[in-house]
Amino acid sequence: MLTRLADLGIRAPRRVLGIAALFFVLAAAYGVSAAAHLSSGGFTDPSASSTKAATLLQQRFHTGDPNLILEVTAPDSANSPDARTEGLALVDALHSAQYTSAVASYWTAPRQAAATLISKDGKSALVLARVAGDDGTAPKRVTDITAPLVGTHNGVTVTAGGQGTVFSQVNDQTTKDLAIAEAIAIPLTVIALIWVFGSFIAALLPLVVGLSSIIGTMAVLRAIASITDVSIYALNMTTAMGLALAIDYSLFIVSRYREEVRGGLAPDDAVRRTMQTAGRTVLFSALTVGLSLAAMLAFPLYFLRSFAYAGIAVVAFAAIAALAILPAVLTLLAGRHESLDVRAWLRRVLHRPEPMPKTVEESFWYRFAQRVMARAVPVGIVVVALLVFVGLPFLHVKFGFPDQRVLPRSASAYQVGQDVDTNFAANSASTINVVIPKVGAAQGQIGGYAAQLSRVSGVLGVQSVAGEYAGGHRVGAGSAAMAADGSSYLVLATASDPQSAAAKQALSAVEAVPAPFHVWFGGQAAE
Repeated sequence: MLTRLADLGIRAPRRVLGIAALFFVLAAAYGVSAAAHLSSGGFTDPSASSTKAATLLQQRFHTGDPNLILEVTAPDSANSPDARTEGLALVDALHSAQYTSAVASYWTAPRQAAATLISKDGKSALVLARVAGDDGTAPKRVTDITAPLVGTHNGVTVTAGGQGTVFSQVNDQTTKDLAIAEAIAIPLTVIALIWVFGSFIAALLPLVVGLSSIIGTMAVLRAIASITDVSIYALNMTTAMGLALAIDYSLFIVSRYREEVRGGLAPDDAVRRTMQTAGRTVLFSALTVGLSLAAMLAFPLYFLRSFAYAGIAVVAFAAIAALAILPAVLTLLAGRHESLDVRAWLRRVLHRPEPMPKTVEESFWYRFAQRVMARAVPVGIVVVALLVFVGLPFLHVKFGFPDQRVLPRSASAYQVGQDVDTNFAANSASTINVVIPKVGAAQGQIGGYAAQLSRVSGVLGVQSVAGEYAGGHRVGAGSAAMAADGSSYLVLATASDPQSAAAKQALSAVEAVPAPFHVWFGGQAAE
């Protein structure tokens, strides 16, 4: 097969490159907007009880955790007339907006709930809402809703935050970061390749393979995103692996081709010999990497599956470009791949002599390998010890659900999230949802269950259809909207960061309270 690929590139190089160019132009036109079709979520297991709780809340009650937080900050007080006017205007705007539900604010909530929606210094207050949709649609809707609402009006500043805003800004930030990364990586890659190959023409060949693999993969990701969810983080793997594999595979092919030509073979014969040797290495490498990444397709989280989509595609395109395009390019160049030798130009400028040709046995890497093999055991011990030492920091790794902390400090979602974490009595993003899929005959026991939950350490209050509870006592009326079609739910307010140890302890304590019916626990801590 590899010999036939070489023969095809030798017989019809212009046709091969023409077809490849047409394909990648179409792929670029289709895949250029891939980022806009990708999602920034995918971190939850669809079969987890927390996911089932969120799904039932959205489908049956059209509610859920508030994923939109508007922070209203006044220079003097959130109780000032201007702040109150702005807050109520935001509430009205959210009530009239499409896809929003569960709108709450400091100025419209009952007294006890309102106390958790104002900052400790009294200058900021919150407006909360739930925007319907999944990880792909909700962030876009949040952006559309908040765009006309944020800013400063009459001295009162409105800033957007919440998980929906976080995901929207993650999408934007990832797109910008990738553009910056590519603008830095590609020139540095060209410089490194010129240093390795010497020839400017030869150095461009890996770049052609890399850009081809990236362009092809972007088109594949957009196509997959039209039928299922794909994480925007797959773009990171696309660019990183696309360039890395392109350099790897092109070095195999071009270096071997140069060796064969210098060894006396005609260019066409050198292409065939290169494909039979280095081409085989490239093929087996691509198969190995692709099969390894395919294992990630087994994960239920589409965040992880997306790395398989991107990885398999980029490996395939890098291998195809190296095995099909490079032979055609090398044939067309017919020995001119050594053109524009930068190292030769530098030697002339610096008046350095031409280097004497060396045999394989005289090369650095040959001598290095000989020394390593002569001391295999001590070298192996030293290398393993070094790798273990370098890996020691991983023992202190902390995993968490992506929130505002993955964003730069300049992002509004970061600023709101950090302020809510530090300056408010309760964390509006840290609620525990207790969903009762089937209440049955135990409808009358919801109040007692809610009272028990309100006694749990870390729980500030419980809202239910039977009433509002705090410290084991009923302190407010219930909401009839929290029961429908034989199901019901309770909302537990907590003060802890959802990813903190305190939040996990509070969740465990809530789960330990005996329930008179089957329940699902939801919210960020549960997720």
